[in-house]
Amino acid sequence: MRRLALGLTLFVFGTGVALAVTNTAKLVGPKYTLKEVMGKAHKEGLLKKVTAGDASAEEKSQLLDLYVAMYDHEVPKGEAGSWTEKTSAAVVGAAKVVLGQDGAEDALKKAVNCGACHKAHK
Repeated sequence: MRRLALGLTLFVFGTGVALAVTNTAKLVGPKYTLKEVMGKAHKEGLLKKVTAGDASAEEKSQLLDLYVAMYDHEVPKGEAGSWTEKTSAAVVGAAKVVLGQDGAEDALKKAVNCGACHKAHK
């Protein structure tokens, strides 16, 4: 009986913590603005460094973090489905690079199509 009570207490506490984190993330918003994502990932050359295979593990993780923030933004213009498709492709591509999958750099390069995204959403 004590184990059941302890298990139930931990479950309720864990669920409460998870909900609090989710609600806080919704209130706070994405970690970076879209301008910051574009500046750090593209204008400063982080994407180029990652796709060339010259980035450190920290830089690869930073690119993934930037693309997750981009995905977390509301669509600035255009259709939400298109935004989700394009930004999730960038996130998945960056995640594959972080995981060290074969051919991930080339796949990321194909997934991040700046012109297509800007035409539809900028």
